[in-house]
Order: sequence, then structure tokens, then C-alpha cells
Amino acid sequence: MTKTEYLNQLDHYLRKLPQADYEEAMDYFTEYFEEAGPENEAQVIQDLGDPKEAAYEILSQLLDKKVEEDHILSIRSKHIIWITILAILAAPIALPLTITALVLVFSVVILALSGIVITVSIGLTAFISAFALIWEAIFKLSSSLSTFSLGLGASMLSLGLALIFAFLTLLLAQWFKLAFVKLSQWIIRRGFKRGYRV
Repeated sequence: MTKTEYLNQLDHYLRKLPQADYEEAMDYFTEYFEEAGPENEAQVIQDLGDPKEAAYEILSQLLDKKVEEDHILSIRSKHIIWITILAILAAPIALPLTITALVLVFSVVILALSGIVITVSIGLTAFISAFALIWEAIFKLSSSLSTFSLGLGASMLSLGLALIFAFLTLLLAQWFKLAFVKLSQWIIRRGFKRGYRV
């Protein structure tokens, strides 16, 4: 394999990264080859290993870096999820294990989305109920102070529940994002430690 073939294969595995990360990775490998010189290309290729393994290492390091930055700088999570998926696909593990891992990750995503939809639905229902109860209390139950107070109290309770479920939705979304990333990292590291090959 030549330097050009190696870099082309590496490009194939890394091209779906965000542009800045892709350029940084490709620049690193290109400079590595240039510093070694044309006479040492074979040794550099042997040191770097298979292009798929090198791409996996880059994706794994990038995922760890993005997770760290996410905790520090609150970076958008779609980049982390995209890099996680790319890292899983680039991991040097057997095809059945890859399919199982993807199904497991897909199940976690479906579970997360279901939980978020449920909490959003309950919160939205409570929020709408709060305004409906306030309307009822002001315009239909205002004939007596006790029924007005009861309607107003029920609307405040409903509004409080809406706020609680909004907060739970945010917590649930953060927890599932973290669980997804940790599960993906575990799958990637486990496959790499076993040294499975595609």
C-alpha cells in the first residue's frame, strides 16, 4: 500500500466528520507521512496500522474530546451523537457484534424519545389544563368565593405540575444523551479491546 492509497482509505472513513475535525485529522496524517519522507512510507504505514483502525482511533479520541467539551462548553449534542455513530461504524469489531450494538443503541434512542414524548405530553396537558381551569374559575365559578378559590387552586396546581414535567423533560433528555454516549463508548472500547476484525 502506498501513502496515497492509505490516505484515500482514511479519507473514506473520516469524510463524514464535521469539516474542521475532518481537516484536522487528514492534516495530521498527511504531515506524519511528509515528516517521515518517501523512503519511510512503508514503516509509517506499518506504525499507523490499518486505515480503518487509524480512523477508529481518531473517531474514538474525537468522541472523548467532544464529550469533555460538552461538559465544559455545552456544545451541541448532534455532533457528539453523529461522531458516536461514526465511531461505532468504524470500530474494528465483527459484523454481528456491530449489528447487535447498533440495535442496542437504537433501542436506547427509542426509549429516550418515548420517555421525552411522555413527559412533554403530560406537561403540555397540565399547562393547557391550568389555563382552562383559570378561565373556568374567573368566568364560571366567580359566583362564590369558595368555588373561585377551588378553581384557582386547581389551576395553580396544574401549572405547577406543568413546570415540574418541563423540568423532568430537560433532565430526562440530558440523562439519555449521557447514557447514549456512555453506552456507545463502552461498545466501542469493548470491541476494540477484543480486537475483532471486520
